[in-house]
Amino acid sequence: MKTYTKEEFERIINKHHLWLMHEIGGERANLSLADLSLSNLRDADLRYANLSHANLRYADLRYANLSHANLRYANLSHANLSLANLRDANLRDADLSHANLSHANLSLANLSDANLRYADLSHANLGHADLRDANLSLANLSHANLSSANLSYATAGNDKEVKTLQLGKYRTVITQYNIGIGCQSHTKDEWAGFSKRDILEMDGKDGLTWWNKWGEFILQVASEMPKSKELQTRTNK
Repeated sequence: MKTYTKEEFERIINKHHLWLMHEIGGERANLSLADLSLSNLRDADLRYANLSHANLRYADLRYANLSHANLRYANLSHANLSLANLRDANLRDADLSHANLSHANLSLANLSDANLRYADLSHANLGHADLRDANLSLANLSHANLSSANLSYATAGNDKEVKTLQLGKYRTVITQYNIGIGCQSHTKDEWAGFSKRDILEMDGKDGLTWWNKWGEFILQVASEMPKSKELQTRTNK
């Protein structure tokens, strides 16, 4: 894979007016470890690009297409990713603190262990996203689509769209769509329908004892979660 310096990358953008980066020279863009802080990458097509460990702090990535991109360990703090397409992107361990992700498409994205503290995720599509162990403290999740998102062990401190409860041995994360208890993440209806045998198979007698004590309370909290309007998220080509 060809490696581009920051200067080469910016020259390519200017010369080709943001044409497909993964088709330049017949190779996908490898920008791992690149310093692209403060760069103007608005509307950039970076599908499948390798941006792992890249510095994109304060970068303008509005409307950018980053679907399937590798952004693991990337620094995207304070970056503007509003309306960006991050479908199926790898953002594991990425720093997205204070980032603007409003209206972004993050469906199927891997955000496990990501730092989303103070991030603006309003109206974002997080359907089927992996948010295990993610830090969502003080994030704005108003009208975000969290359907089928995995929030097991996530830290969520806004107490509105996401409630985090530490009840005995299990951390419980509740949204209007899903309930994550320990490493298990299921819908409210699925939890309500589980038999004693189902719970035993998850974590043995201790798990069943815990569920008998807290299950009804958790389902009640889940039933009182605010309902968001149906989300219409723009998906880039």
